[in-house]
Amino acid sequence: MNAHRCGNCGSVDLEWTSGEDLTCRHCGTRYRKVPKAAPKVVIKRGANVVFGPNAKVKIKGGMDIEDGANVRIEGSLEFDLEIVELGKPREADQKE
Repeated sequence: MNAHRCGNCGSVDLEWTSGEDLTCRHCGTRYRKVPKAAPKVVIKRGANVVFGPNAKVKIKGGMDIEDGANVRIEGSLEFDLEIVELGKPREADQKE
């Protein structure tokens, strides 16, 4: 799927329905942003991490920050994501 075109019907009328989800307004197919790669950054409890004002960090995969970790982001933090199809809503969902 092109990030700007529905892979199911070809429509370019996609709408962000949340911070992670897209929905095609034409056919109702849903998509979600997910990490492209398996590597994951894990910041453990007790860690003190500062991404300074000049930082330009790109995360390939996800990031978990455990409770008790102190993380401050002053610079740029970007995640390498792709968009995957979740499927069309069921008919019962469309009637609600």
